[in-house]
Amino acid sequence: MKTLKRTVFATMASALALSGGLAFAHRTGNERRTAAECRALRDPARQRACLACIARPRPHHYHPLQTEGWRCDPNDGTP
Repeated sequence: MKTLKRTVFATMASALALSGGLAFAHRTGNERRTAAECRALRDPARQRACLACIARPRPHHYHPLQTEGWRCDPNDGTP
């Protein structure tokens, strides 16, 4: 009985830890979600790329510090 309780507790604790990590994993603090935030970038090429990214039909946001090809991501429900 102790082993079953320990197993259930360990499973629930790890599920709680993983779900909390997934909920906040995408928010980095450096993404751009509005045109004003895109215009604040110093590099004109990145400004254009950012504006093109957030203007997509499906909502996206721009990560200027990511490697090229990985900067424009779809919104995942976070503000």
